[in-house]
Amino acid sequence: MAGVFSLRPDLKLHRVVMVWLYPRLQELPAEAWQSVLGKARGAEMETAERVGVVGGVGVAAWLLGVEPSVFSTQPPILVHLLQFVLAVPLLVILVGPIHVRRTRRGLNHELARRAVYTAGGQAHGSQKET
Repeated sequence: MAGVFSLRPDLKLHRVVMVWLYPRLQELPAEAWQSVLGKARGAEMETAERVGVVGGVGVAAWLLGVEPSVFSTQPPILVHLLQFVLAVPLLVILVGPIHVRRTRRGLNHELARRAVYTAGGQAHGSQKET
């Protein structure tokens, strides 16, 4: 049972999470997921997404900003390490949905490209990358 919570691609939890995040992956065989997602993640960010990322990082920095007197008895490295540990989940919450949106948009583009290519009478795997 402990292996179910591993993030190896061949395990059930990973597949469930990937399908939940990217429902259109179900249109592809599981073997093609990694390559297609790699291409999808390479999609260019839109202006709204860039603004969202900058805004999310700004909000996280503002939320994690503390008065120097609060931690004056602690070494600065410890304060910065604590802020980093707190920033990671905060950034996942604030900026993660923007990354998922960009990947979904890239996935839609990649699936549309494959559909046009397949409609042309050629197989998926024989296309040369440009």
